Amino acid sequence: MTAASFGRRGVAREIAAPKAQRQSAAVEAAAPDQPSRWALDDAASAEKLIAYMPLFTAGLVAFLFIIFALERRYAFDIGKGGEISLDSLIAFGAASYDLVIVERQVWRIFLAPLLHSDFGHVAGNCVALALAGFPLERRLGRGWFAAIFVLSALTGMAGSLMSNPHAVPTVGASGAITGVIAALFVVSYHNQCDPVEREAMQRWALRLGVPALGPMLYNASSGVDYAAHLGGAIGGGALAFVVTSAWTGHGFRPPHAVAAGYAALLGLCLSMISVFPASAQYRAAALVAAERMPARLMPDDMSKGAKASSDLVFRYPKDPKSHFLRAHALVQQDELRGAEAELRKAIALSTKPADKGIFAAANAYLALVLLERGARAEALERAREGCGAKEAPQIGKMLRQAKLCG
Repeated sequence: MTAASFGRRGVAREIAAPKAQRQSAAVEAAAPDQPSRWALDDAASAEKLIAYMPLFTAGLVAFLFIIFALERRYAFDIGKGGEISLDSLIAFGAASYDLVIVERQVWRIFLAPLLHSDFGHVAGNCVALALAGFPLERRLGRGWFAAIFVLSALTGMAGSLMSNPHAVPTVGASGAITGVIAALFVVSYHNQCDPVEREAMQRWALRLGVPALGPMLYNASSGVDYAAHLGGAIGGGALAFVVTSAWTGHGFRPPHAVAAGYAALLGLCLSMISVFPASAQYRAAALVAAERMPARLMPDDMSKGAKASSDLVFRYPKDPKSHFLRAHALVQQDELRGAEAELRKAIALSTKPADKGIFAAANAYLALVLLERGARAEALERAREGCGAKEAPQIGKMLRQAKLCG
């Protein structure tokens, strides 16, 4: 625009001009008071372009991989298949009913959803997070997406603690991710989604959600925490329903996104604060782990363990697993008195949360040895622990066959 476009409004003397020129001048004079429609569209498009970038989801994926790298760096032991040892996961912040409720280590519920047991675990979770998180973040924005992730992580932990065997620790972001998947399905029905977008969102939600929740219908047991998946789905789906119900659709994003973002930030702060008690646990657990058998040395089966048991007991006298393997070897040699002594040592050394399984197994084997030696009263007492062990149902089956379970 030229300088003439500013006009000279309020000047009394008017110079005659052709009608077309006067109309052009009037349009140019009005221009500074009314921004160009194209300028407004360009600004809105640029804002939406930045908002549509799923930066939070991408950052969260990177964050989970960074945490896993730190787990690998500071793990006490890593198994043959690349699994971080159970002792390490518990020291880092794995959660179970016994640890959180009985021992009152509530801080674990803020760390366990950020931990993973091996590369396949974290990679699979992050792929699902990206597939469900990208479209959900684009539709709801970063504030509400972060709030859904945090709430789903907490409700997933609640489901895990209520439904799983009390001694079994759990880690992983799958509860939070299943909540994101459920939220994606709920949000797809909002009127802001066009039919093509709705179909795509529902398709991905079903592809990811059915494998995450479907196995619960036939009581699948594969080491996957389906209770955490269900808890996360309930939390994420419920919050998404509340958000979409309050969202009239007139705005580009749901209201109160800033407040939701601050709530999610509070959850992150609690996770960061929980690092301090975890650090204190880690130092104590490291001393115990130094005296335990590395996972790579653990035999693949009991027969191989029996052959190596003498050497393992000599090298790792404070590890209950070595004494358990030695007891198995002595049972095979009909040395029941020696097996009884080794099993009692294994039970006495099973003092850590990660020893719950070996504790139940050693008590069950001791009950069978005592029954064989004629001490039925003590055998029944020892069998009580194994009969009710949900962590190892095969132990209960073995004891019931021996008629040691009431």
